[in-house]
Amino acid sequence: MAIAKIASEEYTFLMKIIRIEATPNPTAMKLVLDEPICPGGSRQYDKAPAEQEDPLAYALFMIPTVRSVYYMDDFISIDKPAGPDWRAMELGINQMLEEGLRPPASMMKPESAPDVETSDEDLLDRINEVLDARVRPALAGDGGGLQIMGLRGHDLLIRYQGACGSCPSSIAGTMYAIQNLLRTELNTEINVIAS
Repeated sequence: MAIAKIASEEYTFLMKIIRIEATPNPTAMKLVLDEPICPGGSRQYDKAPAEQEDPLAYALFMIPTVRSVYYMDDFISIDKPAGPDWRAMELGINQMLEEGLRPPASMMKPESAPDVETSDEDLLDRINEVLDARVRPALAGDGGGLQIMGLRGHDLLIRYQGACGSCPSSIAGTMYAIQNLLRTELNTEINVIAS
């Protein structure tokens, strides 16, 4: 593994995995850490970022079977293709984190929210309130997240993040549950569409 090549004084900080949790997604696992890695926000990578942008995500992608990396508060979700054994990945990831590789504080800031195209700012605010209170905590519990990509009329475009991003139940069940919740709480015409 190329981890030693990446480590430097600038990135050194000891981090421990408290526990590893299975998620409803069979290709993702959730690593619960001893302290926040991305307080108050999240970061999603579907490919390796530049080393200087985020050394930790870069290092995780050096593990050949890592397909995506998601940080939120005090956990990291890692997705892999079906097939490779988690045990070998766990050893590499645990060793890397315990050796102290971590982005400096300036890189621990959440990604800025993308500009969301909306036709109704008030409805979008109310949707976010419902999602923050009732949906996002449950998704985070499973190692994932939800990002709003746009609101066009009553069509809400969403993107699943982390373990939820490649989970078969996200589209089949969770999306319809979210749509039903928003229709019940806010407006019967809301349609939730995966983006």
